[in-house]
Amino acid sequence: MSDSNLRFYPYRAFLAVPLPEALREELGRLQKALRHSGVAWRYADPQHIHLTLLFLGDIDRATEGAMTTTMDELASPDFSLPYPVEGLGAFPDLVEKPRVLWAGIGGNWAPLRHLHKTLADAARGAGLEVEKQPYHPHLTLARIPKGFHGPLRLPEKLKGGFYGYLPIEKLVLFESRLSPAGPSYRAVHERVLTGS
Repeated sequence: MSDSNLRFYPYRAFLAVPLPEALREELGRLQKALRHSGVAWRYADPQHIHLTLLFLGDIDRATEGAMTTTMDELASPDFSLPYPVEGLGAFPDLVEKPRVLWAGIGGNWAPLRHLHKTLADAARGAGLEVEKQPYHPHLTLARIPKGFHGPLRLPEKLKGGFYGYLPIEKLVLFESRLSPAGPSYRAVHERVLTGS
């Protein structure tokens, strides 16, 4: 085993759907357009943008095993249609104190919310604390400095744009490593969701 494949427990982890290259490139162009419009925030590396299903926090070997078993035993969800990626928004909102700028996920969220609930129930069963707020699928584009006060004014031509489609083809357990240069992610376990 190479050093790059070594894992030390516990490690910071999350479950997510990776994006196709064409969509990452389009979101990179969107970020560039936002920068040129004067929106100077901390932008995510387009190669690292993903659809998060569940943030797990620090997990040990036993919890890793419980989550990978859950992934492998998932009933085949119906993700035959890709999700449109469209519009911009922010958490908690665009007006008061926006902190996270995101691209929206359109379409029917029910299969994604069902998948999220299955994974969240498994995480709680493994002893993890999981946020109870409703799952809101989105793609994080940038984080906004704490000193910023709204409202968040975005160019109208970008605010309601369509950025491509996200096929839900596989679920990945990622390890997240934080550094001054930004986070880096490594796939630990994968479950194919199409044709399974």
